[in-house]
Amino acid sequence: MSRLYFLWATAVAAAVLSACGGGGGDTNAPIPAAATMPGPTPVPNPALVPVPAPAPNPLTLSQCLSTPAEATVNTYVNARYARREWKTATFLGETATARAEFETETSTVPLRIRYSKQDQTTGEVSILGLEEFDKDRSLLRREVYTGRRHGPGINVGQSIANEYTVKVLVPADQPDRKERVVRTYDGIKEIQLAGGRVETCQVRDVTFDLKTEDGTETATEISQEQLHYGRNVDWLKSYFTPTSSVASDRNQTYHTELLTSTAPVAYIPSPAETSPSLASCGTVLLNRTFRLSASNSLEADNAVRISNAIVFANSPSLRIQRRHITTNVLSQNYYFDSVVGLLRQTASETFNDTGLVLIGASLIAGVPDLRALPANATASYTATRITYLPNSATQSSADTATFLGHEKITTLAGTYDTCKMKYTYGTGATQLTEVYHYAPNLHWVRLDSSAGTVRAIRELVSVTPPP
Repeated sequence: MSRLYFLWATAVAAAVLSACGGGGGDTNAPIPAAATMPGPTPVPNPALVPVPAPAPNPLTLSQCLSTPAEATVNTYVNARYARREWKTATFLGETATARAEFETETSTVPLRIRYSKQDQTTGEVSILGLEEFDKDRSLLRREVYTGRRHGPGINVGQSIANEYTVKVLVPADQPDRKERVVRTYDGIKEIQLAGGRVETCQVRDVTFDLKTEDGTETATEISQEQLHYGRNVDWLKSYFTPTSSVASDRNQTYHTELLTSTAPVAYIPSPAETSPSLASCGTVLLNRTFRLSASNSLEADNAVRISNAIVFANSPSLRIQRRHITTNVLSQNYYFDSVVGLLRQTASETFNDTGLVLIGASLIAGVPDLRALPANATASYTATRITYLPNSATQSSADTATFLGHEKITTLAGTYDTCKMKYTYGTGATQLTEVYHYAPNLHWVRLDSSAGTVRAIRELVSVTPPP
C-alpha cells in the first residue's frame, strides 16, 4: 500500500540502504491398490506394485547448527552485512572458523568477522570472539567471549540458558560485560524465502544483560530473536526484536532472510491450496491493528497500521493509519477506494513528528479497478498525484500492475493462500518495483520491493485483535 507514496518520495534509496537486521541466524509416494491375478484367491502382482521412494534424510538440529563448509557464501536481504563467507582462520593464536561479513555482495573488505569452533563429537559450537573493521581495513573493535556456546543437545520444546562474559580488547579501557541467552527449540518449521519455502530448525533466543550490584545480580531483557537454521547452511531467516526499555525502536521486528547460498538449499514445492479472487484480496479487515516487520530502522515509523472505514473528501473510504511501533505517533494516513480496497489508492496525508500537524496531502487519480484482472495479465495506466499541501503540484507516472497468480505464504502472523501482484512505477533509474502478497479479507502479508539495486522485504507480524 506504500507504492505511490514511495514513487514520489526522494528518500527511497537512502531508507532501504540503511537496512539492518538481526541474526547473528517430500513424502513417500502412495502405494496404489494392488492389481490381482485371476482365481479364487487374489494375489498381488509384484510387477505392478511400485517400490516406495526412500524416505528423505530427516532434518535434525545437529545438521542445522553445523558450521557451513569452507568457502560457503550466503547473501541476505534486509541485512547490514549482505554477504557472509566462511573460511579457516586464526583468532588470538587459536585455529577457528571465521565468518566474514561484507556490506554488499561485491565488497572486498569485511566489516565484521565472527570466530567460532565446533566440537565434531558433540556438535557444540563455541563463539570465540568478534572483530569489526572500517572500509580501510582498520580494526575498530575486538571482543573475546568466554563461555558463549550453543549446541544440538536440546529437545523440541526445551530451553537452555547460556551465560558468558564479553571482554573488549579494542578499544581499550572498556568494561567487561556479562550476558545470558535463553534458547528454546521449537522444532522443524517451514518458512518463506524469496526463492521459495524451506524446511528449517526454529529456535528462539532471549538475551539478557547481567549486572551485579551489592552482591545481587539483575537480569534485564534486551532482545528477542527467532532464528531459522537450514541444513549445513547456517541461519536462513531471522526475526530480531529489541525489547530494552531504553530502545527507541523497542518492539520493532527486524526481518532478515537468505537470498542465495553456495550450499544446497532444498526448496519445497508448496502451491496455494485455494485461489482467492482479487476482489477478496483487496479487501481489508476493518478496525484491526496490523504490525509489520521492518527492513531498516526508519520503518519503525510506520510499522503499525490501523484500518477503519471513514468518509474522506465526501466519499466513503478505507483509511490505513501508519504509526510508530514504540510511540504510536501517527506518521501518515493512506486512503483507498472503499469498494476496491488496497488495489486502488486515492489519497495520502503526512504528519510532522508529533503526529498532530498535517504537513503534506495529495489526491491520487488514474488507478484502475484491478479486481477483474486475469491471472498472468498486466494492466498499464497513468497514475496522477495532485498535491495540495504544502504546495500545489501535479505529477504523473506510467505504471503497470500484473496479477502473478496465487502463492502460499508463511509469516509470523500465519500461513495464507495469497494473491500475488506485481507493480512497477515509472521507468529508468527512478523505477520502483513492488510485489505484494495479499491475504483475502485481511491485509497484505508480504512485500518485496526493489529500487535499482536496492531491495527490501517486509512481512505481516501480527493482527490485533486476531481475525
